[in-house]
Amino acid sequence: MPFEDKSFDVVVSCHVLEHIPVEDRDVFLEQLCAKAKKSVVLLNPFQVEGVNEVERLQLHIDIIGAWWAKEHLECSLPLVEDVEKFSKQRGYKCEVKPHKRQLKPPTT
Repeated sequence: MPFEDKSFDVVVSCHVLEHIPVEDRDVFLEQLCAKAKKSVVLLNPFQVEGVNEVERLQLHIDIIGAWWAKEHLECSLPLVEDVEKFSKQRGYKCEVKPHKRQLKPPTT
């Protein structure tokens, strides 16, 4: 990345990690961490136990031709455990906050 190390207080990566090939993810994360003074925030989908992501993504491709879903299949969705392992190996604090889906509309 064309920025000096520690250029930003916080670095945010939104819906990017799942588009990075597995073998390149550590390098990508290293670059994010190098540019941040305080923290890195990753906002993206992760693999979820019990969910067949391949079938779900293939359905997106078949029905609407979703280009992004093709890349998700090629690169695979990241595992939370991999990000936690990356962080632990480098002495970084890692906090996971899952998105809470609202299954039904709120009542007023």
